[in-house]
Amino acid sequence: MFFDSTNDLDVEIMSAKLTGQGTSVLPDDGCSNGMDVDNVSKELCEICFDDDLVDMYSLKACKQHFFCRDCFTTHIAVKLEESNADIDCPQLGCKKYMVESDAEELLNFEQLTIWKRQLLESHITKSTSCRRCVGVDCTMIAYQEGDEMKATCTKCQASFCFGCGEDNHIPAKCSDVKAFLPLLSSSELAVRKLSKPCPGCKAPIEKNDGCNHMTCKCGVHWCWLCAQKIEGHADLERHVCNRYNPFGEFKPEERNAFYLLRYEACRDSEEFAKKHLESLIKDFKSEDAVYDLDKEDYDILVNSAECLISSRHFLKYTYVVAWAFPADDKRKDLFEKHQAILAVFTEKLSSLVETKLESLGGERGFNMHLRALQCHETALKLYSDRMNDFLANSTKP
Repeated sequence: MFFDSTNDLDVEIMSAKLTGQGTSVLPDDGCSNGMDVDNVSKELCEICFDDDLVDMYSLKACKQHFFCRDCFTTHIAVKLEESNADIDCPQLGCKKYMVESDAEELLNFEQLTIWKRQLLESHITKSTSCRRCVGVDCTMIAYQEGDEMKATCTKCQASFCFGCGEDNHIPAKCSDVKAFLPLLSSSELAVRKLSKPCPGCKAPIEKNDGCNHMTCKCGVHWCWLCAQKIEGHADLERHVCNRYNPFGEFKPEERNAFYLLRYEACRDSEEFAKKHLESLIKDFKSEDAVYDLDKEDYDILVNSAECLISSRHFLKYTYVVAWAFPADDKRKDLFEKHQAILAVFTEKLSSLVETKLESLGGERGFNMHLRALQCHETALKLYSDRMNDFLANSTKP
C-alpha cells in the first residue's frame, strides 16, 4: 500500500495506521523532577513568571507544569522550525509530549498541518512498516501489509525491496545481495565483456540482443555464457550451464567469476528486453507503424515482452541465491534444476519475443506465434512461483 506524503488525507490515514499498530514516536517517560502536582501553581507561567494570567495550559499527558498560551505556542513554534515533531513539555526534565488533542487547542491550521507532516516523518523513520519510494523526487510512502517484500510504487512505478530499499531482488535475500553486489566493482573479479571470441574461428563477437544464442559468420553456433558450441536454437533449449563444477583445485575467485558472469549476462539481457518493449510500444503508437496490430494482439506482444523482462530480472537474482548456498546444503541441487528449466524457458521466450513478425509467414504463422508466446509466458510464471515456494518452504537439513 502506498500513501502520498504531500496529500493531507493520505497523511491522516497514514498516521492513523501507524498509531493503530502501536508505533509511537512520542516517548512517555514521565516527569523526572518529582514535583507534586498539588503544590504547582496553575496561575503562574513557569516561563515568563507572569501571574496576571487566567488562560494557562498544561499538556494533557503532564498536568503538572502550566504555562501561558503565548509562551507555550512560542515554544511549539521553535520546535516546528527545527523540524522536531516531538514537542515536549517546556519544563526542564519533563518527558511528557504533546498529543493531537493538545495540538488542536494550541496550534493554528497551518501549524497543525506542519506538525502532522513532521510527526508522520518521524513515524516513517522509526517504523519498520514504512519505507519511502526510491523513485526520483517521488513523494510516495510504502506501507507494508503482510510479508510481501516487493514494493511497486503506484505513482512512479519504481520497484524496490521493502526490506533494504534496493532494487527488487526476489528470490535472493537482502543479506546475500549485500554480500554479492560489491564483487561487481572488484577489479580482479570484473567479468563484463563487450565481446567474446567465437569458439570456432576466434573472431570477436559482440552481443546485440538479449538471447544467449550466438551465431558467427563462420557458421558456428555457441552459448554466450559458457562459450560452448551448440547446434542451434533447438540445442540451446537443451543446453544447461547454470551449475558451477570446478575442474581441479577449487578457487573461490573462479566461483565468484562464474556467478558474476551469469548475473551480468542476465542484467544486460534484461536491458535489451526493456529496449525492445520501448520500441514495440513506440511503433504501435506511431502513425507510421510497421505492423498493423489490433489491441488484443498488441497486448499479447507487450505482456510477453514484460514477462521476459521480469524473468530476466528474476533469473539474475537466482544466481545470487546459488552463489550464497553453502557447499553442503542439499537444497542447492534441486534449486539448480529449477533454475536450469527457468533459464531454458527464458531463452525460448527471448527468441520468440525478438522474432521479426514479417518472417512468420502470414496470419496462420502469426497466430501460432502468439499462442507460443502465451504458453511460454505461463510456464515462466509457474516456474518463478515454484522457485519462490521452494525457497520459502524448504528447510536446511
